Amino acid sequence: MALKNLDLNLLVALEALLEERSVTEAARRIRLSQPACSAALARLRTHFGDPLLVRSGGNRYALTSLAERLLVQVGPVMEGISRITSTPAAATQETLAREYSILLADADVFAFIPSLIDSLQADAPGATLRLDHATIDRQQNMAETLRSVDGAILPHRLLEGMPYLDLYEEQWLVVADAGNPVVRDGVTPAELAALPWAAAYDRLPRLFSPLEGLRSLGHSVTVELHTESFAALPALVAGSDRVALVPARLAHQLAPATGTTAVPCPFDVHPYTLAFAWHPQFDRDPAHLWLRERIRVSSADPPVESRVGRAATGRATRA
Repeated sequence: MALKNLDLNLLVALEALLEERSVTEAARRIRLSQPACSAALARLRTHFGDPLLVRSGGNRYALTSLAERLLVQVGPVMEGISRITSTPAAATQETLAREYSILLADADVFAFIPSLIDSLQADAPGATLRLDHATIDRQQNMAETLRSVDGAILPHRLLEGMPYLDLYEEQWLVVADAGNPVVRDGVTPAELAALPWAAAYDRLPRLFSPLEGLRSLGHSVTVELHTESFAALPALVAGSDRVALVPARLAHQLAPATGTTAVPCPFDVHPYTLAFAWHPQFDRDPAHLWLRERIRVSSADPPVESRVGRAATGRATRA
């Protein structure tokens, strides 16, 4: 279907009709008269060769199978069009009145996002930030996911084939309840393997689980709790005999507040490099270039808590 044969204004009507499943509600949402919205639906039906909306009883409508597929696609398309039409010729404080959307794991919210927000507010008060959770499903299809957000902050091994900016290398620490008698300086891999674990993203394909270092030594590991939240791990081990591997910046920040302790890992755990990746469509976008520089600067230094924790080499950080 040639784009030149479709008025792009019809995409606005298409999105509203598919989401509202009602000509009346769609017309109200996009501020058209009901006859005008009905006419738009008729043109869309002709273009796609499909009824799109079919009556399912009374005034209720259901989506056809084609409409269901279009519903998934039209949102990212409209978001992309909005970005294109609002792109300024140059990124200045006056023109950067836009929302930036970033996909990331919650550990990175604690690591440097507060510094990034401060930078945005200082340099471009009109810019806002939306943070989306990097679920396993979204990470497994990054090429498509990056079409609908400004970028993703993830381990760069997950970002193959996309332009990216390396930010910093992250280490792992073992986190346990501060009163756990087993977790102390000199704890052995065998002692850790005997404890139950809480793990984040342990089942994510293509991502090397930090627990593989323990498994590679021949130990069997019992994971009692799986989660898609690193920030939840200290709370999940507090008051129990569970342990977890947590990114160092996050562990140093949350351990004092959760009654947990963060100690060096006694087995080999590969650090990972965190990176910011984006879709190639944003390569030369002035506003996106501006964002990438703010992210680079904001992530350059670890928070104060992490710097203090690293200085205490070989010692546990206790609540």
